Amino acid sequence: MNLIIIQTRNGSRRLSNKSVLSIGGQPTILHVVNRLKNLNNLRIIVATSFSQQDDSICNLCQLNNIDYFRGDPLNVFSRFKEIIKKKMPKYVVRITGDCPLIYSQIIPEMLSIIEENIEIDYISNTLKRTFPHGHDIEIFKSQKFLDKKDPSEYDQEHVTPFFYQSDLYRLYSYENKTDLSGYRITLDNLSDYILLDKIIYKYIRSRNKESVFDIISPEEIVNIIKKDDEIFHLHENLEKLKI
Repeated sequence: MNLIIIQTRNGSRRLSNKSVLSIGGQPTILHVVNRLKNLNNLRIIVATSFSQQDDSICNLCQLNNIDYFRGDPLNVFSRFKEIIKKKMPKYVVRITGDCPLIYSQIIPEMLSIIEENIEIDYISNTLKRTFPHGHDIEIFKSQKFLDKKDPSEYDQEHVTPFFYQSDLYRLYSYENKTDLSGYRITLDNLSDYILLDKIIYKYIRSRNKESVFDIISPEEIVNIIKKDDEIFHLHENLEKLKI
């Protein structure tokens, strides 16, 4: 059994309650889960914290029959470790809750690569960024994670840097055919939120209201950004500000 762990919280200083903000009429966390839930042989669990701010995340998970775990608000590494010890997956797919337009279609191929090449410990599409910011996917061997006994404070916050900041692990960089690293569709601040909301509504208007959780390819997202003047300028301003 393999496991998708979605780490998320509401306590961001730059954008409060971002996990439950409505994007295209649906909460952020439901965008993430629904774009991942149809993958075969992968269970999903939302990893959030004991903080009262995150009660709304857990309420949403309960209402939508989504498995969740609550742990240390600051030590995200420990949340992952406790989940892995409890669920005992062979591989873990790490997704962050600030990726509402996550492109799940590449996960099966990434999993196949790490499963078929036993020397690989960690695979990601961010080692050399060619996908838009907000399509970030990491997969790693759970046993290698459990073997890490002394995570730094940086590891505790960001979970996986120890994999790629040392020479102890075998890495694989999964790359897109076209370099789209200049595009940003992550959710970190109010400007990101406005952009994502407009992208989703633009997509829905071109189809129907049931399409809100469609999996949209990075190329199609880029096409929406380029062809809509308002969305293009919003994105361009993000780039100018280097947010």
